Amino acid sequence: MNNAIYDPSGQKLAGDSGLPEQLSPEVLHSPMPVLFEGCLFSKLDNGQISAVRTEEASLKMLSKAGSMGGVLNKDKLLLGLLMGQFKGEETKEACNRLHYIFEKRRISISIALIEPKAPEAEELLAALFVQGEAETLRISDRELALIYDCTDEQDDVIDLCGAIRESINNELETDAHIGIGSVCEHADGLAGSFDHAQAAAGVGRRISFHGGVWVYSRLFVELLLADLPKESLIRQRLSLSHLAEVIDEDTTALLEELFAQNFNISKTARRLYMHRNTLIYRLDKLEKTTGLDMRKFDDAVALRLFIALERLHK
Repeated sequence: MNNAIYDPSGQKLAGDSGLPEQLSPEVLHSPMPVLFEGCLFSKLDNGQISAVRTEEASLKMLSKAGSMGGVLNKDKLLLGLLMGQFKGEETKEACNRLHYIFEKRRISISIALIEPKAPEAEELLAALFVQGEAETLRISDRELALIYDCTDEQDDVIDLCGAIRESINNELETDAHIGIGSVCEHADGLAGSFDHAQAAAGVGRRISFHGGVWVYSRLFVELLLADLPKESLIRQRLSLSHLAEVIDEDTTALLEELFAQNFNISKTARRLYMHRNTLIYRLDKLEKTTGLDMRKFDDAVALRLFIALERLHK
């Protein structure tokens, strides 16, 4: 599945390079949702436009969700919420009809499977959660959407997704890129959250040949770089190529954890099962070999860019 987000004028803000940089007038002037040249275009509450390209059968299913043909059921409601098919008061009305709580803290998660095993993964997820804790929806034969009641901290959600991935590895003998979207306080925010989840999973596919758990809020640099032309990525990587000679995989993992813990030395050391002094020693050694001090903003940005460029290049 490919996806992108456009501003109200049709200019692409972020997303996969296979989708157009500028939407055609035919799309912009059509009532949305609209299915056009293999993509489903939907208007979000903030005026932005989301684009999704996937299997034709799935696109037809998604485009029908907005019209709500036939009887509105739980699956149609959830699909409509994720695709942003309800507008304004329609969202509350639809939720009330099916007794789906409108004001509730939730988060959207995209599970993109390496192999087409969505039915089996759906059964697996049903067994992992108690009733009402999470809602699972099959998007295609390779993707599931999970709407999770987010009462936990973000790190707990990451651990949860890690456990889901491990279960998929063990039980289904395949892997998955799991994208975690943004937390929303109301049901009408699920569409934006799911866009973010899909974008995170999409970037994850680009920077890892295997699966992984990818958090949208922690992928800002990768999301920006992923939309650059390949030539620009190569040029930017060459400007930092001297770092590749001295930064190995272990150091990269250390730096990533340090970024994830907002430069908190003690928390990073605990997460890496490392003594605090050992971590400080390794950072001092890194400064001597690269000339970059993680305690300085510009140097930290350079290292963050290097890691992102290396992953996107690979």
